[in-house]
Amino acid sequence: IEVACWQGRWDDARRWLNTLPVSSSVAGGWASIVAWARHDAEALARVVHPDGREGLDGWRRATDILQAAVQGDSELVTRLTTGWREAEWAPRWSHAVAFAALRTVGAEAAARAWVSRARVRRDRPPVEQVLLGWLAGEPGAHRDVQRLGAEGMRVWRDRRDHMTMWGGVSALLEQVNDAEDEWAALTRGCRWVRAQTGTASVAVVAADTGLVVVSEPESATPGPDDVRAPVRYGGVTIGWVAAGRLARDAEDLAGCVKTLASVCAPALRARLDAARLTQSGESLSGELLGGSPSMRALRASVARAAPTTFPVLIEGESGVGKELVARAVHRLSPRRDRRLAAINCAALTDELFEAEVFGHTRGAFTGAIGARAGLFEEAHTGTLFLDEVGELSPRAQAKLLRVLQEGEIRRVGENHSRPVDVRVVAATNRSLMAAVQAGAFRQDLVFRLAVVRLVVPPLRERLEDVPMLAQTFWAGAAVHRDTRAWLAPDAVAALCRHRWPGNVRELQNVIAALVVGAPTCGRVTARHVHEVLGEAGTADGGPPIASLEEARRALDRRLVAASLARHGGCRSAAARELGVSRQGLAKLMARLQVPAAAAARGVASQAALR
Repeated sequence: IEVACWQGRWDDARRWLNTLPVSSSVAGGWASIVAWARHDAEALARVVHPDGREGLDGWRRATDILQAAVQGDSELVTRLTTGWREAEWAPRWSHAVAFAALRTVGAEAAARAWVSRARVRRDRPPVEQVLLGWLAGEPGAHRDVQRLGAEGMRVWRDRRDHMTMWGGVSALLEQVNDAEDEWAALTRGCRWVRAQTGTASVAVVAADTGLVVVSEPESATPGPDDVRAPVRYGGVTIGWVAAGRLARDAEDLAGCVKTLASVCAPALRARLDAARLTQSGESLSGELLGGSPSMRALRASVARAAPTTFPVLIEGESGVGKELVARAVHRLSPRRDRRLAAINCAALTDELFEAEVFGHTRGAFTGAIGARAGLFEEAHTGTLFLDEVGELSPRAQAKLLRVLQEGEIRRVGENHSRPVDVRVVAATNRSLMAAVQAGAFRQDLVFRLAVVRLVVPPLRERLEDVPMLAQTFWAGAAVHRDTRAWLAPDAVAALCRHRWPGNVRELQNVIAALVVGAPTCGRVTARHVHEVLGEAGTADGGPPIASLEEARRALDRRLVAASLARHGGCRSAAARELGVSRQGLAKLMARLQVPAAAAARGVASQAALR
């Protein structure tokens, strides 16, 4: 029983108490302790001790003190605790009983003095020393409690004025914020509601699917008569907290359920995002992440283009993930079992490009000590990915054009051609048509490469995807460091407000830096995000502002765009947050040139999620 109380397993302790005979010298004492910890005032009032037994003075005194505290009799609590000798009671909870009772009746100074006197002795066992440190509010004491598994200590320090506040919202916040991960945070929250109210079951349910995310006990399922409270995140209901209606403190049940619903939103959002990634039925969800309309359209375009043999041109800014799109095209194509060869055209000179792509014979140039097949030959019946194809020189462009026209290559130093069957997928971060107009790129080569065009949107145009990307990158980076921290809502909001000139690659690097620099447990906040962005020199991420008027305009535009992104494109909600009318928001969007498509994408994304 004592071990169960140290571990905070109060329901188990109560069941084991029922197996003890009524005449047991310890039954009454432990019954009062368990009743106090389970917030059961009626059970505490019914505790009696057998008469005429030796060694019961301490037990009786403890029960009398707790009963007086429940009744709010501060005078009796003070009188009973004054002069109470530790030797009168064998178990180690005497300090906690006196401390909690004094705090319950408002005698804070007397409670602190009691702990100070108890800590004078240095010969106490380690667990008892941790208990006294916890009561005294020592920094880091919660880590000792977690390390020892002594969750039962938590119920003693967080008492307030009456039984309904014994669990304490502060205790709930501490348990959720100190959780190892989002699953542990939700589980601890459910346990808190059960301990606070005595309800038989508590569950957290996803709003869109109705599936149980976490339940306590594990086999619990929500019923139609359960007390429910919505879990809202970013202005949208993402889940429900449901608790069994039959509870010891039925009057407080609705309040406790609402409290948990307001606290657990970040953890539930992280859990749903992780489940969405692992359970998604989209064939490309693991590579081309994002639920925005633009990313859904890109995945659909990839799925249509992949089964064909036509060349593909992937356009997009640096860091948007063009190579991932190329790999997705290859993986969904009939050539998936053959090689995907890749080369960066911007990193090679003309001679090296020809040797790498077309191959060479022995002695074709200095250092060619043997014949070598080029990438076209190695990728025969497969796919060749030409990254940064816009950087090719005119000579390399002419040779590539001939391969695409004739379907054959000639090694450097050879006089005969070799047929090849290769699908070419090219990528560029600049407009090839603009390069054609500037005379830097062949127009006929553009027509050959861009039979199928895939445009990857920059991250700033799909900010609704930032939370999912951030959670995914966090999970991947956290593997390389022993961390139990998690991204808080204000951190995700700060990430959504950034302009991301480096696109997805920059976001991935920022998340990696957060994993390294953030605390090992608890919440990663917006302060940590700003520190990383500031150290990286990308706090603004855009060109310098020339005038004060331009700076105001840029700031207003970012605020409006960020508000629309946070509210999923809902203009009414964004207008309320910005303190303007819906018509005023429309005028702001027109004046600041905030694209209406951004709001439409947000609304479509929210509809799709529902």
